[in-house]
Amino acid sequence: MFVWFNWWIVGKQTIEQISTLNGHSVRHLKSVFYKYLELAPQWTIKRSEAVNLLIDGIYFRNKVCLVVYRGHRIKSTLFYRLTDREREWEIIQDLQALKACTPDKRHRHAQRREVLEDAAGKVAS
Repeated sequence: MFVWFNWWIVGKQTIEQISTLNGHSVRHLKSVFYKYLELAPQWTIKRSEAVNLLIDGIYFRNKVCLVVYRGHRIKSTLFYRLTDREREWEIIQDLQALKACTPDKRHRHAQRREVLEDAAGKVAS
């Protein structure tokens, strides 16, 4: 019976379609499926877990995605990447680069980027 429930949830077949396939009545299928739904485990977020790194991507109109890595405790940007979408392999590369950097190197890297951005802004204007 769970296979039919899976078809209803994941496969997006209607209960009527499943009823014609397996020969059970619509009423019987509904009662079984709703019992499955009542027994579903509740997903909870553990509030006691510490978050050390926040990763967020924001999309702009010109199809550019800015992926930012922020330290939760120190509330500062540790690293960022401009790309056209959030890709797993790029995030893995960024995390490896962050892991390889010492905190001092990360700070200098962020300062260097700020100087380059200021210079690029002055050239553009």
